[in-house]
Amino acid sequence: MADKAYDAHNHSPEQYFESFFYYAVQACKEVEHFKPDIVLGLAHAGWAPVVATQSVWEVLSQRPFPPALRTNLGREKLKPYRDQRREARQGDFYGRTSSLRDVADFLNWLDGQTELQEQLAQQIAETLGSGYPPNRLLIIDEMIAEGNTWLLAVGLIDILYPGAEVRFVDGPYFNWRDVLSKHWLEEHHPELFVEMLDLLAKMEEERRWDTWTHHAYAIAPGTEDIDPRLPSWRPLQPDDPDVQALSEFLPAEEWLKMSDWIYTQLRHEMRWRVAEHPDVASLLTLDPPRDWPGMDPRDLEVNRFHSFLIAKYVLRYGPINAKIAARLCGVSEDLAGYMLRSLVGKRYWGEYRKEYFAMHSTRRGPIYGFWETDESE
Repeated sequence: MADKAYDAHNHSPEQYFESFFYYAVQACKEVEHFKPDIVLGLAHAGWAPVVATQSVWEVLSQRPFPPALRTNLGREKLKPYRDQRREARQGDFYGRTSSLRDVADFLNWLDGQTELQEQLAQQIAETLGSGYPPNRLLIIDEMIAEGNTWLLAVGLIDILYPGAEVRFVDGPYFNWRDVLSKHWLEEHHPELFVEMLDLLAKMEEERRWDTWTHHAYAIAPGTEDIDPRLPSWRPLQPDDPDVQALSEFLPAEEWLKMSDWIYTQLRHEMRWRVAEHPDVASLLTLDPPRDWPGMDPRDLEVNRFHSFLIAKYVLRYGPINAKIAARLCGVSEDLAGYMLRSLVGKRYWGEYRKEYFAMHSTRRGPIYGFWETDESE
């Protein structure tokens, strides 16, 4: 995608619709070949990719789209954990880009968030309506940056449905809310839109972060938190702070029309792109395997969450061997051993110690865990 698609002043949606279409097709391939029992769209922004995927699927396939759940799992759910770390002077947490030990610590914390787990389980049960837990779950979100939401969602699924298969599909949708909210304003209130662009330029000259686009960005998905700690949500209300912040320009009720219009446009654009595609029959065909020079091919077999499961176990129970790791991750003992060896040397820099994941030899074979070293090493 061209760089200008990420320009905050660009309000042309064409390249965004193209991007939505490309990644919706990728998600449809997952639905076709993975055959999930349920699709989870992560509100707030992650519901738009689900809408795009459903729209493409409805044209391409004769089969109904799997049950889809709109659940409110975002990075704000990690705030209690981050606050806890700050109070303990442990530094901030950066999702899956954090150290192996810090990710393990987060997953152990997540085990104790029973209300969050119970509400998500209830949402999934109500969506499926079958009384049977899902064996295959497809999660769709707007994008993975630090991986906070990815780690939260996959971690919760592992707690609720151990052994279930999980796939996570994301795309470069980070700026869709900004661009499509401007598109709505330009289409429905063109004179005000010109004034708002001038206002935006002035605000940015003053180095203000709370520009009107900041509020429109929050309004675009059409939903808001009920409790920022839990996965429940509700349609955006007129008294929402972001809606109120823009009510000096348009009535609150007018801003609340934005999200429905965006989703309608998205559905139309996706269906149109399928209809105009030169080879519709090929859209659900799996892409050929990629060539990964210099990478052990077994890397492609490893679920990226497995290393975090291993670290979580080690932090809670102590060193692990390949046999236990294989049972924990549901893989062969040979592959588990490969994963453990690949983790060796990953460091954690604490406030008072340096700690790393290492292998120790014992009479019964190698064991792996976190060990401290002197700062002088």
